Amino acid sequence: MATTYSATDVSFIISHKLLGKKQTAGEGWGSISVAMDDDHTNIAVGADGASMISKINSNKGTITLEVQQTSPLNNWLVNAYNKLNKAATNRWAEIEIDIKELFDNGIKITATKGAFKKLADHKNGTNGDSKTWTFVFATITEGAA
Repeated sequence: MATTYSATDVSFIISHKLLGKKQTAGEGWGSISVAMDDDHTNIAVGADGASMISKINSNKGTITLEVQQTSPLNNWLVNAYNKLNKAATNRWAEIEIDIKELFDNGIKITATKGAFKKLADHKNGTNGDSKTWTFVFATITEGAA
């Protein structure tokens, strides 16, 4: 059985109470990466050689978004960063991101309680470039779309 992938079948929505939302399906971005920060299992070995396995309940992680520097999405992100940077501190970590793969067997990722890690680095040169935006989240969940 064959399956087909297209970035236009990946829905990306970023939202914040002060900013509204920006939705895209493959337009203006090159890649989206999701990484969990913590292992969910740890094993400690005692002096007697007995093992103790610990389950770690952590869902924090990062989402990294690579976008074209001339894209409307990049422009939205620059304006969003600047607006949140000037807003009250208690509004900083209210970003939510939803990523949904709309193809067969796709997954859905939901990230809440997030913030910009920093303003994306900027470079101008002979050719257009990509900008990398990284967000940190207190909670990232993944499941079937």
